[in-house]
Amino acid sequence: MSVVDRASKPQTHSLDNRRRFAASHWLARLLSPDVIAPLLVGGLVLILWEVGVRVTNTPPYLLPGPLLVGQTLIQEWSVLFPSLLITFKITLVAFIAAVISDAGLARQRHERDGDEPSLAAFR
Repeated sequence: MSVVDRASKPQTHSLDNRRRFAASHWLARLLSPDVIAPLLVGGLVLILWEVGVRVTNTPPYLLPGPLLVGQTLIQEWSVLFPSLLITFKITLVAFIAAVISDAGLARQRHERDGDEPSLAAFR
């Protein structure tokens, strides 16, 4: 088959092949060391934390184990969720205020110095 024949023939990739490739690509990324390593380290830290609390018989009011933290989070969800929403709203408002004030400061500096705001760090 010549180059001309290949160019004139339409590509016949099936949707199933593309879905299979996307699924395998997603799975390969999920199983990559960039994802697995932090999960293993985090799991190891949680296990060591729980074992350390149990072995030393540390009272929960000093250092609760991760299992107790999870159980309490589930049991007290109706009390904690409204507080979570308030914290989220405060964080969102603070972030918006920071973006607006930073944009204003960058504009002032740009007008004053006449250089690009992104280049200000290289002075």
